[in-house]
Amino acid sequence: MTQLEVLTLNCRLSNVDALKYLINLQQLCICSNTPNVESIPIQHLTRLVVLRLKRQKINGDSLKLLKNLKQLELSCNKYIDITSLQYLPQLTILKLSSCGLIYVDSLRHLINLKELDLSHNQNIDITPLQYIPQITKLDLSFCFLKSIEVLKALVNLQDLSLKSNQIIYISNGDFGC
Repeated sequence: MTQLEVLTLNCRLSNVDALKYLINLQQLCICSNTPNVESIPIQHLTRLVVLRLKRQKINGDSLKLLKNLKQLELSCNKYIDITSLQYLPQLTILKLSSCGLIYVDSLRHLINLKELDLSHNQNIDITPLQYIPQITKLDLSFCFLKSIEVLKALVNLQDLSLKSNQIIYISNGDFGC
């Protein structure tokens, strides 16, 4: 199976060490199914283009080796360190919903990022988003935001979700008017 390019696992695994031998893998999805796995050996899967690891124990530092990655979902990985994401400039889609994030400064280096999901990260500081003006789709639902003034810098934004926040007032300037 070393020629395998796409793999989706929806079973209860206790060991995923064999994944490191799937060197031709381009898409990997392991979601909500490996509670006993300490870490997934993704650093060996350098050809990955799409990676979805929801509710997994993951070493965020190993992500920086995945230079071909264009889509990444790490939703529901509580308190993951996203600093290494700055080394993934090819990312176009990033989903970090429900990760307990507060600071997202490292995302400013993602020069190709088009879609970003930061929903369900209560009390997140969205100030660094002003440095990612190429974003076209942004989900900030359930983030307890009080102001969206910083979003006026997102001149390419086409799709914005702000459901269930604490925004009381939206000025004309908030939408670049």
